[in-house]
Amino acid sequence: MEHPYYRDNLEDILAYFNGKRLLTTKEICQYTGKTYRWVVDHFGLKGGVCISAPTLARKLCEII
Repeated sequence: MEHPYYRDNLEDILAYFNGKRLLTTKEICQYTGKTYRWVVDHFGLKGGVCISAPTLARKLCEII
């Protein structure tokens, strides 16, 4: 079942990044206002890895 805020998160992410679908760790830091280490630890990213906007939206719902 889809989290109730998933679509809101996805819409906001896509608007923030002008429709860009693959996001770098640095961009996620910019969007969330969190440090690089926090983003890597909480989203399970490793250096140089990009994630899709839908994945970020889902992961944001998981930490709520």
